[in-house]
Amino acid sequence: MFDKNMRDMVVEYSFMKLFLRWEDFLEKVFVKYCLDFEGVNGNKLTRYVNPRDESHAYEMIRGNSSYPDWTNAEKIMKTATDFFQGGGSFSKLRLQSTHINDTKTIRNALSHMSINSQQKFESLVRNHHGHYPLNTSPADFLIMIDRRSTATPITYFHHYVATLKFLATEIVNP
Repeated sequence: MFDKNMRDMVVEYSFMKLFLRWEDFLEKVFVKYCLDFEGVNGNKLTRYVNPRDESHAYEMIRGNSSYPDWTNAEKIMKTATDFFQGGGSFSKLRLQSTHINDTKTIRNALSHMSINSQQKFESLVRNHHGHYPLNTSPADFLIMIDRRSTATPITYFHHYVATLKFLATEIVNP
C-alpha cells in the first residue's frame, strides 16, 4: 500500500511527534510539581521552590539558559534534585536514561543533517542491532525487531513507546 518513502515518512513523523510530546509532558509536569500540584495518586513532591505562577516556575527552571533541556535525562535529574527532595519522581528517569538518550539520538538523526548526529545514530544501531546495515534510515531502525526483547518480539519503535509510557506513569505517581 505504501512505498518505502511514504512508510519512512509516517514512521519518522510519528517518532518525532512522540518525542515532542515527551518533552512537552516533562515540562508541564515539572512546572505543576513546582506549583505544589498532586500526582495522579494524590501525593505531592517535597519542593525546595515556591514560584508565584506557571511563568515564574518556568523562568526558575530555565535559569540562565534560553530554554530548559528536556532531552537530556542527566540534566533533568540534576535540575529535579535542585527543585525537589531526592529529585522527586524525576529520579525514576535514571531507570531508563539509556533509552531516553537513544530516543534523543534518533530524534537528532531525524532533525539534524550533521555528521555527528549521523555517526551517533550509526553507533546506536550497531549497539542494538549488532551491525549497521548500509544506509539504514531512522525509520528502518525503528521498525526492526528489538533482538534484546525476550518476550514477544517488538520493534524498536514500540520498545521506545513502551519505555516512555512506563516513565510517564512513574513520574505522575510520586
